[in-house]
Amino acid sequence: MPRNKRLHFKDIDGLRAIAFLPIYIFCILKLIQTQEEGMIYEAVNLIRYTALSSMDFFFVIAAFLATSNGLREHKYLQSFSFKDFLIRRVIRLFPILFIGLLFAFLIHPWLVKVLALRPILEHSSEYYLFLIPNYMISNTQNQYIYLAVIASIYMFIQYYLVWGIVMKYLIKQIVPISIIFIIAGIIDRGIHYYLGTDYFFDTMAYGIPIGIGAIVANWIRNESSIINKIKTFSKNVNLGLYVVGSIIFVFGYLLFSNTILMLLVPFLISIFVGYIIIEQTFGKSLSTKMRKKKVLTHLGRINYGMVIYQSIIGVLIMIIIESLDYKLDSAYAILGITLAGYIATWVVSDLSYNLIEKPLARIKSDFKKA
Repeated sequence: MPRNKRLHFKDIDGLRAIAFLPIYIFCILKLIQTQEEGMIYEAVNLIRYTALSSMDFFFVIAAFLATSNGLREHKYLQSFSFKDFLIRRVIRLFPILFIGLLFAFLIHPWLVKVLALRPILEHSSEYYLFLIPNYMISNTQNQYIYLAVIASIYMFIQYYLVWGIVMKYLIKQIVPISIIFIIAGIIDRGIHYYLGTDYFFDTMAYGIPIGIGAIVANWIRNESSIINKIKTFSKNVNLGLYVVGSIIFVFGYLLFSNTILMLLVPFLISIFVGYIIIEQTFGKSLSTKMRKKKVLTHLGRINYGMVIYQSIIGVLIMIIIESLDYKLDSAYAILGITLAGYIATWVVSDLSYNLIEKPLARIKSDFKKA
């Protein structure tokens, strides 16, 4: 397949950078939090709701890109290589994930022993070997925030394994399959709501953003009339949609928490993200395009590394604070740690991208036939 026939979605990188911020703020404040009350405790609870929206966002993007590339491969090669698809995912995900696992199972326990800090529990690796840590994760202490991040990555691995099979054998039924995923996601979250349990680490709960992301990819690949309608939206209509969608993204889960209406929130968020992808790629009325924001697009490119490294760096910062016996009782100190952690994450992720991910991307391209 000629490279010039490829449709690029450059704006997605900028969107990734924005969606990462609630996750970062939640993780760093969760690490700083020491009491079940007070300002930090309330801030953690509030930002957690927006972080849930970010998880929906990342699943929409993952489904959109995987499906778009799969449909393209089928269109121009009349086939889909499941093996090459998995190899590309392994090359993309495993190197940085391995660093996270190395820190979780070797480096952090070693640092605690060497510095004679507060003892930590030893983690079991068997669930990680069987690709199901998100279903078995039980320890939610702040010092294990990296386990939650790693378990989240495993959810995407589970998704790619299933979706690769869908694209290999069921690509012609992609729309009904996507609808099934949406319905399954609604049912799954409904069960969690009824039982009063947390769905965060349940991969099937993200069937809603997965299904909608795949449908949007199908619309674009097949040049649906919906795309043409969105192209003609006026500037005022687009601005209104961005405002309403952003409010739902930031406050949706908070406003409808502990009510059955929260089942509608991932549906609305996923539609909003799908709309943004279409508007940013094809829209003409708004001059603000993420592809023009060079800082954001760069942060989006190194986003995967930032997700994992921020949890490691956050734990290292807390180890330094604990070893120095420093008390975090100042809002300025908390703000300084938050900013320092983000900058350090940016620097480390930049180095990782240039030294590890970028060279591996060249190898990955050998398994990208379309």
